[in-house]
Amino acid sequence: ITAPSAVSGSEVSAVNSLNFSGLDLVDGDRIGLAIGGDFSVETSVLHATFDTDLATTVANLAADMALEDVTFSAVSMKNNIITYTGPTDGTTMTVVKIKVDNELLDDIGMTKVGSTWKSNSAAGIEYATSNHILGIGESYDKEIQLQVGTGLTSTAGSAEGSKAGVDISGTFSVLSENGVNIVNVTIDGIDGEVAVPPGSYTGTTFAKALEERINLVRSASGHQVSGVTVDFDLDAQSFKITSGTVGPESFVNINGSSNWGLSNTEQIRGNTPTITVIKQATDAEGNKLFIDLDGNETTVPPKVMPTWSPVYLDKGELTYDTFGKLVSPKEGVIYSPYDPDNGSNLLNLSVDYGKNSTQYSAPFSVLSLSQDGYPSGRLDGLGIDSSGVVRANYTNGNQVALGKLILANFANPNGLKQVGNANYVATTNSGAPVLGEAGGDGYGTIQGGALERANVDLTEELVNLITAQRNFQANAKAIETSSTLTQTIINIRG
Repeated sequence: ITAPSAVSGSEVSAVNSLNFSGLDLVDGDRIGLAIGGDFSVETSVLHATFDTDLATTVANLAADMALEDVTFSAVSMKNNIITYTGPTDGTTMTVVKIKVDNELLDDIGMTKVGSTWKSNSAAGIEYATSNHILGIGESYDKEIQLQVGTGLTSTAGSAEGSKAGVDISGTFSVLSENGVNIVNVTIDGIDGEVAVPPGSYTGTTFAKALEERINLVRSASGHQVSGVTVDFDLDAQSFKITSGTVGPESFVNINGSSNWGLSNTEQIRGNTPTITVIKQATDAEGNKLFIDLDGNETTVPPKVMPTWSPVYLDKGELTYDTFGKLVSPKEGVIYSPYDPDNGSNLLNLSVDYGKNSTQYSAPFSVLSLSQDGYPSGRLDGLGIDSSGVVRANYTNGNQVALGKLILANFANPNGLKQVGNANYVATTNSGAPVLGEAGGDGYGTIQGGALERANVDLTEELVNLITAQRNFQANAKAIETSSTLTQTIINIRG
């Protein structure tokens, strides 16, 4: 919107303010106040003499307004700003305009006819209560309307199913055979199984029935799901399930029949937008630095409106104890002071989470516990499972995999050669060993802790046994002969 030079405006309310700091006024300058209208029609204009002593200016304005039977009274005066209670006609178009009264009125589209000032249509500026967001306290050739941003919103976890495997564009039947009416859900840490009653449904009524039953799911500790919505998309022929909570803790996982497009749905968590603090770069003297589109340092051209920056919150964490009470930060979060650069004091901003900040919008309780780690323990033994994995067993219940046994297969196992101590070696008759894992094709399984059947050569062992027996008998016969001979000799001597 193109505005006249040296014009500033703000809405009229019960209490408002006039900012003269940007108009470069000196004692004796004339100022004008237009009450009502937007200068597109003749309006009642009050004018007075400006004085750097704001009290004198207020007196001048009050006296001038009194002539128009309008009450004007100041509430406070500081730093070239007058806070006042002033006129209002109760309409949204009531405005107050301030203009330097000089001899070049036509140059800015303003003319004076009798006791009334007018402007051409190009010079008119319209401020409505609904869109007049920012007041402008300085003099520029152009006025820029800025859209004030709102707070960033956390999102909820939401799972979208795929296209239904059956036609659900009209009326369809839901049966209980093969569990097609069963849907397993996990909502914000609460698990449950939902059964949609058999019957005739449309996509909308099926979504409603599913939504009602999901919101009845309870955990073992008695916590109930709430706020979940189920929507049906007729064009996509699919269902969308949205959690009733927001932020990273909001979680939705759905697994049901492919008839309804609910099989293998993606697990979705909500999120909170990441917020970043933006700081102005300055040189050694504290002057602001700017760059052009090519990244080269440049200076600020004259009459450039000061930029504005949103206030971002630092990313951080809130820590709660087991009772759901806030542990840190105890003292809240304090941000760098903001200097409005208009003579006012620094603005200090801090966020105090207070004593009533809790982890959830409901009383705190433990929904689930998970173990992370084991107590101390000692080695209790070794074990081998059927797949050949060797595990160390500890007294605290922990098991640690140490390695894995491999098996060897041969084209002709009977061609192996025994080398003693239940050991065999490969030969040309047996073929080369083919390594593999227990339980694989062509390989057996391993039975840990079992006694193996003897695998020695029985024939060879029997022959060795007979030979040993014969040797024993021969030795025994030799001893017997020697004993007889000795006895005979003794008898002869006797």
